[in-house]
Amino acid sequence: MSLAGAHTPHVSTTNHFSPTLDLSKCFESEERAIITQEGVKEKRLDEGTPLLRENARTKVHVDTTINTTLLMTIIVVTIGSSFQFGYGTGILNNSEAFIVQYYEARGKTYSLVAWGTTVSCFGIGGLVGSVLGPKVIGRYCGRRTTLLVNNIFLVISSVLMVSAPVWWYQAISRVFMGITAGVATAVVPTYLTEISPVSVRGAVGTSHQVGVTVGILVAQVLSTPSLNLLGSEDRWQWLFLVPVLCGLVEVVVLPFCPESPSYLYSTVGKEAARRALVRLQCEEVADQYLEFIREEVESSADSTGVVNKNGITVRELFADLTLRKQLIVGITVQLMMQFSGIDAVLYYSTKVFYQAEVSDPELATTCLGAINVVVTIFALKWMDTAGRKTLLTYSLIGMFCSYFLLTTSFALKPYLSYMDQLTVAATTGVIVCFAFGPGCIAWFIIAE
Repeated sequence: MSLAGAHTPHVSTTNHFSPTLDLSKCFESEERAIITQEGVKEKRLDEGTPLLRENARTKVHVDTTINTTLLMTIIVVTIGSSFQFGYGTGILNNSEAFIVQYYEARGKTYSLVAWGTTVSCFGIGGLVGSVLGPKVIGRYCGRRTTLLVNNIFLVISSVLMVSAPVWWYQAISRVFMGITAGVATAVVPTYLTEISPVSVRGAVGTSHQVGVTVGILVAQVLSTPSLNLLGSEDRWQWLFLVPVLCGLVEVVVLPFCPESPSYLYSTVGKEAARRALVRLQCEEVADQYLEFIREEVESSADSTGVVNKNGITVRELFADLTLRKQLIVGITVQLMMQFSGIDAVLYYSTKVFYQAEVSDPELATTCLGAINVVVTIFALKWMDTAGRKTLLTYSLIGMFCSYFLLTTSFALKPYLSYMDQLTVAATTGVIVCFAFGPGCIAWFIIAE
């Protein structure tokens, strides 16, 4: 899911990995064994993750299960944060007609330019939130507390949207909703990566995208007029109670979930990090993972041995040659997603279906959201087997072909009768291919 400026690369002192990462193989999710000079065997179980060390005579314990605490944390964060991003993205796609009618019936103008501005303000908020989350709130709070504070912007957004006397109140509301989404996209993938076992890290990281796609689908279902739920001139305000309820779930439950062990190690100490690891994974692997965190923290220390707990600045990030390959990969993957054109489909697919003369464009958009969810869930299976680079390559090729067909259908519509069907098929192809590649991988590849 794309968001303008939504995910500025955030590098913490416990977040970057070996500077000898091979760029051509950094996406491969295969197990590799390396014998170091000290005679210690190292196994890389997932790309970009810390090296699991073991003596040649000792077998590494790899936990492939997700315990109750970890599962609860993933679900709560997905509902309370990832879902909000998707809901904010999809809520206005089917809502334009009845919201504009509501204001015009009361003597207020809501022009096409005003509506486009309202929709676009979501991206402005996303840019602010992506910096505000990790660099401002996150400097004084952990990942968990940052997500809790983020719900303040959510409530402000919903109140402004529902009580707006004129259109520009709703535009301001969209800025706050964008901030909520921006904070979520900057913090959630990092948090999920830091609390998950290496063996399931890819699948857990993809749960963020599942939450986003479910949020889009729920927003589209509730706002589809033909389904007679909340998509009408007299009930549309209730659409913006849904994110508040999801935020309430996060506020109530998330305080009982552990903070990121990496953050605790850097700010509170080793014992606090170990207690979190025991709760999130198990007693057997806690010391092992604690050693990985220690190595990363020590590798981020300066020449005097002092660890910078606030991470590094953007200038330092670009100047650090040891992070250059990781930086190139992170920026490139983000640019792939941001410039993939997915926003045009997600924000205006209803208009596209109107042009294609679909009998119920809003319902067609909702069906597209359902396909998006199904494909994203299916992508979970392939995330840790096919490899990141493979999925990205083939999904981008598929998006290119789909956009080519979509453009062709618009150009040839006056001359060929079946171009409307091609428009629908090509739009579906864009969604499917995006969900398999940039939609899943871009969110957690930087944390990896």
